[in-house]
Amino acid sequence: MNSLLLLAALFPACGEAADTGFGEDIPDIRGHFQVFVEGASGCESQYGYLTDWAVGMLTITGDGPRHLTYTFSQDMVFEGHVDASWSFQLSGNATWNEANLSVYEDGMVTLEDDRYLLDGEFEILVDDDEVFDNDCTITARARGTQISD
Repeated sequence: MNSLLLLAALFPACGEAADTGFGEDIPDIRGHFQVFVEGASGCESQYGYLTDWAVGMLTITGDGPRHLTYTFSQDMVFEGHVDASWSFQLSGNATWNEANLSVYEDGMVTLEDDRYLLDGEFEILVDDDEVFDNDCTITARARGTQISD
């Protein structure tokens, strides 16, 4: 056997990217998306608790499919993941316009013309004061179209 071939077989190639966990079964949805929200209901039509920050740019970063960060416009940041069934989730707590928000979204990823599409349902618990029994919930459908990696 050629000694160069033997060395190549024994030593891994230098400079190879680390395995991120994104495989052919798990979509690598990291990148930039344009998000639209439709069909919002709840909270006496005060949909700004969602639409003011969710509509527009979404950037998804992370080091693997189980450890993604979803950053919406206005620096609203939530942790989440994507899995082999092409479903995604994000959740977390944030403050918006002096209200405490408990944010949850889950949905599905599809691939169309080499771009990922996100189709999910938001559920936002809004606490705009210190009184527990008057909190309200906004639900809405959100769609995101990948605009760049």
